[in-house]
Amino acid sequence: FLEGHQCSLRNMKCSVERQGKKTIYELGIPANLLGLDNDSVKQNFSFSVRLNDDDGSGVTEYRCLTGGIDDKCDDPRLFVKMCL
Repeated sequence: FLEGHQCSLRNMKCSVERQGKKTIYELGIPANLLGLDNDSVKQNFSFSVRLNDDDGSGVTEYRCLTGGIDDKCDDPRLFVKMCL
């Protein structure tokens, strides 16, 4: 449902914090950018995210919250169920 959808980080709260060898990324995504309304966020919905490490020469590393959103598999059934 988000095919062709464009959003800007201006619409989101985000931060990056370095703690020793760890980098902590926080991103607040408004429900409407996920196609959710106030009623639907109270119900379970599927969610995943993939972080790409691309310093301009292509993706060298990536991390996924769950399975189902990587190069080997595109299966939303593997996403985590969330309820806000």
